[in-house]
Amino acid sequence: MIIKITEKFIGERLDKFLAQSNQSLSRSQIQKLIKQQAITVNGLPVLSHYGLKANDKINIAKKLSRPEKTACLP
Repeated sequence: MIIKITEKFIGERLDKFLAQSNQSLSRSQIQKLIKQQAITVNGLPVLSHYGLKANDKINIAKKLSRPEKTACLP
């Protein structure tokens, strides 16, 4: 999935933008995906605090979904 950044979001942190755009993942989960380079900007790995720029292209390589919860058995 590729997301192109418009002028409205210039300067916003990458992790914050994605957390607001995708309600199914927490900000910390998004930060982990960024650290694993599953999320890149303009084809390059970046840090979670990357400030978005006009026309940046965020590439999300892995499906962003919550992992299924599993029950712990005693």
